[in-house]
Amino acid sequence: MFLARFEANKIYPLGKNLTYCEYPRHFVWVADKREWKPRKIGVSIGRLTYIPPGSGELYYLRLLLNYQKGYCNYDSIKTVNGFIHQTYKEACYAMGSLANDKELLMPL
Repeated sequence: MFLARFEANKIYPLGKNLTYCEYPRHFVWVADKREWKPRKIGVSIGRLTYIPPGSGELYYLRLLLNYQKGYCNYDSIKTVNGFIHQTYKEACYAMGSLANDKELLMPL
């Protein structure tokens, strides 16, 4: 489902303005075709699975998915202000989500 979202963001302009959690509100997962399609009726609430901070890069990826929009590949998730960072952690710092290793900030 996650990788299919990359493809849907390339096809549907609406997907480029949505975060990971906002996606199910506007798109529906078609399991037999294994793809996302624009939602015609109804509403759904998206959620992210809990990832403990000690999980390293997986935790920082989850954190970025709360803010990044329109990503079409893994590098676009790590892109902040036009610069592709080497790690998700570096991208979180560049975005201003982390002040240091022990503090989580909400970006403005």
